[in-house]
Amino acid sequence: MGESTSPFTIKSAAPRKTRIRDLVNVYSKASCRVWLTLDRRTLELVEADSLGKPMDVGTPPEWLTYELEQDGWDNLVDYPYREAERVGWALACGIAPGQPFLVEVDPPVHSTHWTDCGYEYDTDYSSELVRVTPLPPEDVARRWEVWLWWAALDCDARERAAAAQKATTEAQRALALADPSALFITSDVYFGPRDSIDYMPSGLRIYLNSAHLGRGGGVLVSGEDDRGDPGKAWAMLLERAATVLPSVRPDYLRALPWHRPHINREEVRSGLD
Repeated sequence: MGESTSPFTIKSAAPRKTRIRDLVNVYSKASCRVWLTLDRRTLELVEADSLGKPMDVGTPPEWLTYELEQDGWDNLVDYPYREAERVGWALACGIAPGQPFLVEVDPPVHSTHWTDCGYEYDTDYSSELVRVTPLPPEDVARRWEVWLWWAALDCDARERAAAAQKATTEAQRALALADPSALFITSDVYFGPRDSIDYMPSGLRIYLNSAHLGRGGGVLVSGEDDRGDPGKAWAMLLERAATVLPSVRPDYLRALPWHRPHINREEVRSGLD
């Protein structure tokens, strides 16, 4: 067998038939042993409660309750974030979706280090895979087959959602370009290339927005100047605006309000049909 890439150390894996009522969570201040499982659809790391509550011995210590409220089990057992890496982790550990496994987690170790930027605070977790409940090979294969089916459905749903969002964005932009009455101006400052973060930023950026682009309005084009010159920022904005709104005069843009105007979207749409 090749070398395992699991972040866990396998302590014991004696095969025997295990039922949920045989599972026992053991809590203490020194360490905790808890039965977990991978969600059959999402591969999220969850406690085995979803399969039927295991018996508890002791009470979860404060450090475990706190860590779970902050980050969940993923950080405690160094569980990967990306789906593909989760699949590799599960296969390396011999864990199928929905298959209970026992982990032992020690209290986190907190440390403080001084750096040139001040103090850095680190938290380290230590965990081990104690046992995986045995499953027949055909059951393991079936569980992964079901997960692949769910993954395909979820992928298709994401693609349809992305296509719908793209269509919505394109429709909003087309409406924004066709309705000058929904245009407005905003601005903000930024740190220029010669600025120091210890002082106020000197750069000025001016935005040409449309109320049709999202709930709060979105940006069509912008112009900026690193030294905060409004004339140069406006000149750049007008030059860029001419490429997307060639029929709108510069003096109209300069007279736009510096706030989001109230528009009747239904009237605008009906007038453009």
